[in-house]
Amino acid sequence: MGRYRRTSFAAAVILIVAAACTTVPPTASPATPSATATPTPRPTIVGPEWVQAAAERWDPGTPQWIALAHPDTPYGLGGSAHANPNGVTFTAAQARLWWDTWFASPVDLSEVASGLLPSNFVLSVDEMIMAHQLLKTNGVLPKAPHDYNPLGLPVIP
Repeated sequence: MGRYRRTSFAAAVILIVAAACTTVPPTASPATPSATATPTPRPTIVGPEWVQAAAERWDPGTPQWIALAHPDTPYGLGGSAHANPNGVTFTAAQARLWWDTWFASPVDLSEVASGLLPSNFVLSVDEMIMAHQLLKTNGVLPKAPHDYNPLGLPVIP
């Protein structure tokens, strides 16, 4: 008798669920999208085209994005033990000018002191690809000296 009750109860539950599923009308989509469906517009940086192209690589609020938003403020202090030892203090604008000079006459940077090299955050995606392609051509580019400093910026010990 207990088995019959369990089977009857299970069948009743299945019938109730099946009936509920067939009588519920589908919910129509709202005529206008909800507020959460609209993406937030990406902030832009006012400045030269190179700033805007480079900023596309970074999320707003990151140190790179902030440095691009303030291209005349130093981002890497020369002589700092943590950021740029025995090197040059670069602003984003100076770093960009450095890369423009390098692209005009590329050299192998493998032996250049790291403190003399600017960050590549000022480059667009296409420029990054071009720089990587140029730098991986072993032996094709002339070697730059260890103290390569095409802009003649002051080196801070």
